[in-house]
Amino acid sequence: MAERAGSRASVSPFDQPQSVSDYATNLAAAKCYLGWDNPVVLNLACGSDTRTAFWNLDVVRQWPNSPRPCDLLWDARTNVIPFPDGSIDAIVAGYLLLHVSLPHHEPLMREAFRVLKPGGRIELG
Repeated sequence: MAERAGSRASVSPFDQPQSVSDYATNLAAAKCYLGWDNPVVLNLACGSDTRTAFWNLDVVRQWPNSPRPCDLLWDARTNVIPFPDGSIDAIVAGYLLLHVSLPHHEPLMREAFRVLKPGGRIELG
């Protein structure tokens, strides 16, 4: 199919659905290229899945099979996410909702959206 004159020849990676991990990687590359600061990405209730270039938060400092400790101790049932409103580019929460009871889900989601920047992404497992 021929492209119309003036249409984009390629599609930006940000136009395609992608995981938060891919989004964070692409966002970091774009910000680096543009000379911006690195993105702030949270990994909530990280467990042993501590990730490089993410803020890893968990209720346990370091799980036995984790390669390194979490960055911040955080109890999803009682603590607010310790970041200012609208300061987070993306959030990964792979097992968060699985490990807290149902009454905590709505306050947790409200808290996640509080810290998320407009246009930010959340990946729930």
